[in-house]
Amino acid sequence: MKTLSYKALRLIINVSLILYVLGGTFMAIFLIGKGMDEDSTTFRVGLPDRAYYTLNQEVGVVQAKSSEIKEQVLVTNKVAIEFKTASTYIKTVFLSYGVSSFFYSLIIFLFIRAFVNSLRDQSVFTVQNVKRLRIIGILLLLAAPLNALQDYFMRSLVEDYFTHSIFNLDGGIAGRLGLWLGSSTANGTFVSSWIIAGLIIMVIAEVFKQGLQIKEEQDLTI
Repeated sequence: MKTLSYKALRLIINVSLILYVLGGTFMAIFLIGKGMDEDSTTFRVGLPDRAYYTLNQEVGVVQAKSSEIKEQVLVTNKVAIEFKTASTYIKTVFLSYGVSSFFYSLIIFLFIRAFVNSLRDQSVFTVQNVKRLRIIGILLLLAAPLNALQDYFMRSLVEDYFTHSIFNLDGGIAGRLGLWLGSSTANGTFVSSWIIAGLIIMVIAEVFKQGLQIKEEQDLTI
């Protein structure tokens, strides 16, 4: 398969992979060069996107001026806390998250690249491609809960080191959703997109498996 669209797809994947590796390498060199000391590195902890906060009546940033307005809440979007620290624990947490996320995405990139390269030899319906698609699908499905777990630990970090008295997290369903969806989501879009993408890839893997079986049956018939 050497069509123009295939060549363009292969070029895009290879260039994206190279840029991703170069970007990660540059970031690592930059952090190592700065030494991640207290004065040089700024860390950021995100609070939940689209979380609903009950306004504290004493120091609330929004106050209702009419008795017709009730149960007012503050809806956050892209709220984060930036800080510098000398804590080895915090630096280790951020570094481990960054490294694990880099290699997790790199593995997905490599499997996609291997799958696309197999199309060049016109060997589409193979056992290797079925395995590759399944692994990609599983990794995409795991991305959502792993991201939620990361956000949970980040939330714990905020609770351990910061006290935000401007507003308090509302209880009930809003609080539980905020805890699950975490700081990288907006109304569940992030989580849903990873899960849907993973399920689609798993379905495609099953289609490839059926295609492989049909191909083997045809080869036996011939």
